[in-house]
Amino acid sequence: MAWNTWEANERVVLHREAKKPDIQPHEVLHVLGLLMARMLNPHRRRFRDHWGSTVKGTIPRDTFSYFMARNRFEHIMANLHFTNNADVRAATDRAWKIRSVVETLQHTFPAGYKTPPVISFDEGILPSKNRNNPIRQYMKAKPHKWGTNLFLTCCATTAYCVRQVSTWVLRDSYIFWLKTQQSVDPNTGPAAAIRNLESSLSEQQGDVYPLVVTDRFYTSVQLAYQLLSRNIYSIGTIMGDKVGYPQETVEKIVIDPNELLMDS
Repeated sequence: MAWNTWEANERVVLHREAKKPDIQPHEVLHVLGLLMARMLNPHRRRFRDHWGSTVKGTIPRDTFSYFMARNRFEHIMANLHFTNNADVRAATDRAWKIRSVVETLQHTFPAGYKTPPVISFDEGILPSKNRNNPIRQYMKAKPHKWGTNLFLTCCATTAYCVRQVSTWVLRDSYIFWLKTQQSVDPNTGPAAAIRNLESSLSEQQGDVYPLVVTDRFYTSVQLAYQLLSRNIYSIGTIMGDKVGYPQETVEKIVIDPNELLMDS
């Protein structure tokens, strides 16, 4: 009985979807334009509030409906994908749904932009609580606890993002590479920084070495040596308990109890 009910519901859904018109190229452009408009003014309101009939916070009423109906937008977003689900990697690669888009962006971001001599490497997060997002992560130390974690390689002067890639994109592609090559990564630990920097930096010109700025989470003696072997300088704050960091250089601050009493 339950199986017959499920089949009947599936036929109803398929019949309803079949009556909808095919997605046209200009509609995809409209969807991307609305997503960019939302990106330029990010907030925590729901996306569908842009089609609301009343003003909600800083969102004016009924703005996106001039370009596309809400149901049509949601239908396109639910069916839009750029990869082949029949590929063998689709079963093991969590980022397979967006991998082709990410690879295209990796070529687009640095195109026409000369990599600066000083670049910054850090992590960022795209907020997302959607349970259907297979690459979302929970990070309690971040302002947004749930989201897609990204490695960002940016210009230290203009903050232009030369390269961005999800941690899962790197992880799954590297696991697939290991299974096919049967090799071991020599850059254990700061491997993420090494891979991103090698993909972003241009060829060395003369005796000018590029400089990479990292925060205390990524800065380490091991990373500094590996970058220096590639003719790349490294600078940044560092945790005192990192492997290889000489403890003789750590200064212990001794506070006089009498000074605390005087300050209070």
